[in-house]
Amino acid sequence: MKKLHFLLLMILLFSECIKPIELDSIIDHESTLIVDALLTDELKHQVVKLTKSVPLDSTRLIKETNAQIKIIDNNNVVYDFSEAKEGVYLSNDQFKAEKEMQYTLEVVTSDGTTYTSTKESIYGFNTIDQIAIKKETNTFNEEVLAFYVQSDGSNNENALYYRYKFVETYKVIAPYWSFEMFDKSKLPQYPVVPNTEFDKICYGTSESPEITLKESTLFNEKKIEFSIYTIKEENFKIAHRYSVLIKQYVQSPEAHSYSKKIVQNTTSKSVFTQSQPGALTGNITSDKKVIGYFEVSSVSEKRIFFNHSEFYEYSQHTGTYPSLCKIPYAPPTVSNGSGDITLLERLKGDWIFHSRTNSVPPYKIVRKDCGDCKKYGVTSKPSFWID
Repeated sequence: MKKLHFLLLMILLFSECIKPIELDSIIDHESTLIVDALLTDELKHQVVKLTKSVPLDSTRLIKETNAQIKIIDNNNVVYDFSEAKEGVYLSNDQFKAEKEMQYTLEVVTSDGTTYTSTKESIYGFNTIDQIAIKKETNTFNEEVLAFYVQSDGSNNENALYYRYKFVETYKVIAPYWSFEMFDKSKLPQYPVVPNTEFDKICYGTSESPEITLKESTLFNEKKIEFSIYTIKEENFKIAHRYSVLIKQYVQSPEAHSYSKKIVQNTTSKSVFTQSQPGALTGNITSDKKVIGYFEVSSVSEKRIFFNHSEFYEYSQHTGTYPSLCKIPYAPPTVSNGSGDITLLERLKGDWIFHSRTNSVPPYKIVRKDCGDCKKYGVTSKPSFWID
């Protein structure tokens, strides 16, 4: 009872101190341009993305279209961009950031407003020598595989601040794929024909969802080893064969500081945080509000492959498949009065043929995503894939 009284007292005290948030002022917000621009030393069509801020009560992302974008170097060479799709702009020509060159981003939106960045250049260079994988135990006492990037320092030039992203590619094998299938066009006759669909083995891909930042605090030590991410032993992605491409971006101190602010804002779970998106001051200025940073960075990347058997003695199968797959079963062909769903009703839903006993009915079926891997990837093997 005393605890309850204390809680009520605290609520009364804080109710006197906290100024109510005017939700109308949040909803009637001033639209702000958001610029996502990264120029790298990779020879490619460089990308700039433009969006607009939205009120807190909105879930719709607003793309900034019909803008004019160009990057200008200190020799007055101009690289123009064109809109490839809504809010996404690609350079008309392939080009890359060069060492000791300076670059300026200029954006003119459809309403005629000009946004200009400060002059930026590549701050430093470093090369990923290898990706190391180590068995570790996380804070929940779970065994995980930890992925590290390592550099011996021989190619480290003025590199102290880093941003990482990674792309995973993994083999997915449908646990209940069958050599046979129903010809559904002839239901309810249930003719069984050879399975001509190549849907047993697929290749899934997923990109890192978070910003990973690292920094070297030892100014006289050029070797680096950073832990980038971990993956649990039972994760279906490593059940068979797995590959990851890790990309390393060397940042300037200013770009790194801005990235930290982005992380702080995106990880905050409270609207009462002291750090609001409107307070993110980057290197782009205009007469109107703007959020964003034009970054020029060197890039190094490394890819590795491994099989599940290289780290674990036993084999993972249906226990790690992303769908909860039940053992194939034979539903009644016709309604039997027990409430069981019939074979035809299942097949009209999301179930497919699995097998038959001694090549005759009854027919066993499974959920489609347990016998067809296409829900989790594509059947075409990636060009870089090595078995």
